[in-house]
Amino acid sequence: MPKTLLVWTLTLLTCLSALGQFRKYTIYLSGKVVLEGGGAPSELVQIERFCGSRVFPAGFTDAQGNFNVRIGGADPGASLPDAANQGRGFGGKGIGDPISTGGLTGPTESGSAIKNVGTVDLYGCDIRASLEGYRSEAIALGRRNIGDKPDIGTIVLHPFEGVKGALISATNLQAPSIAQKLYERAKKEWRKKKPNFEKARKDLVGAVEAYPAYSAAWDLLGKTRVSLQDEPGAIEAYSKALDADGMYLRPYVPLIKLNVRAGQWLRVFMLSSNLQNLNPGSLDAKFYSALSAFQLERYDDAEQAIVGLVSEEGAIREFPMAYHLQGMIYSKRGDFEAAAKAYREFLNADPESPTGVDVKRQLGEWEALGVIGKAAN
Repeated sequence: MPKTLLVWTLTLLTCLSALGQFRKYTIYLSGKVVLEGGGAPSELVQIERFCGSRVFPAGFTDAQGNFNVRIGGADPGASLPDAANQGRGFGGKGIGDPISTGGLTGPTESGSAIKNVGTVDLYGCDIRASLEGYRSEAIALGRRNIGDKPDIGTIVLHPFEGVKGALISATNLQAPSIAQKLYERAKKEWRKKKPNFEKARKDLVGAVEAYPAYSAAWDLLGKTRVSLQDEPGAIEAYSKALDADGMYLRPYVPLIKLNVRAGQWLRVFMLSSNLQNLNPGSLDAKFYSALSAFQLERYDDAEQAIVGLVSEEGAIREFPMAYHLQGMIYSKRGDFEAAAKAYREFLNADPESPTGVDVKRQLGEWEALGVIGKAAN
């Protein structure tokens, strides 16, 4: 395995260590999430802070779509492990993300963002909601003081166009009342500031024992098992969620990312292809389809997927490493000029990336060999 790919893959599997580093200053934020048309989402919706190309899980909505989250301090709810947030490209999300602790295009989550006592500069950071099958509006944060009013307004979720998959599993309506009761109790536990994951796990196991085809319960059980550091159990639960309802969108992304961590590239490719068919707007599907195809040496498929991704508006902010992957694909084809162009675009998109040193070294070696021209100053 080439050194840059090794570093890149290891980075993909490295846990985010920058969460919760504001130990002395805490900023509280509240608001509401609604679906296009005004209704509250019935599913658990995660609230995220999106800074540069880095995403930090912050908490969840309640049953009415309201949220109350905090930035900084020692809030355990701000860093809940969540497979659904693992590895959003190489500008990643949450636990297990392919990101480093620095390299933000905006502020970092470290003391350097504190400008004055009680003031945090969050310029370049947004708050948004995450729900598979929907595009979230974003609310810019800017500079925040600990005394500011916490209410930041309403976030609207818009469904992607051309979605063929189910946003809510059809199996929900078929579950017996005892299974539904246990599932709803587990969801309520997840919405607490300090969830008891073991309690949620027991309720969800009871729900799927009462109704083995309960896709939504299997999905939440997968999420819960990740929080309990049981990744093999999580893979099993997410897989059973799709076995019960292959049209249900929610289990796809976390299952894809867990299989990335396990190095199951054929499984990643198949899941990503299925997701892209069900939700053509999914950036995750495009990225992981390209990454898995590259790992499987299916370079035509990898190139097609990555070209489609980098052409999407706003995709590079979330997936700056898409340019890196594109460069690696062209390098495998022997097109070093095209590879160099993609590598330089990657360095511009994410100048502080931990893989940037190796990319610059590679460019220098190619220049020395004369296979590419020197970059214009």
